[in-house]
Amino acid sequence: MARIKHPRFQPGRTKALGIEFIDGYADVDLTDKPILAQALLQHGFEIELEAVQLESLTVRELRDVAEIEGIDLPSRATKAELIEVISRSPVPPAIGADGEPFGEQISEA
Repeated sequence: MARIKHPRFQPGRTKALGIEFIDGYADVDLTDKPILAQALLQHGFEIELEAVQLESLTVRELRDVAEIEGIDLPSRATKAELIEVISRSPVPPAIGADGEPFGEQISEA
């Protein structure tokens, strides 16, 4: 789930890009909607992604996260060690449907 902030605050209910905003905010699941997320960013909307608390995940879920993110884990690591390795790994940029990264890209200097 992501919280979307409308670029022009309007009290009450408004609708933009097929999303209903209440007092300038909307909660939307953008998991399978990269084109919508890209359109929102291009039109000046702010997207706040929900952060996952690694401590709340099971060891199996932590290993699944690592596999999806391409993070190598020690085979006999404890839950605390898994959390440490995953949290130290850099986050890759989000990729749009066209294969290009979207959002502001920050270069490391």
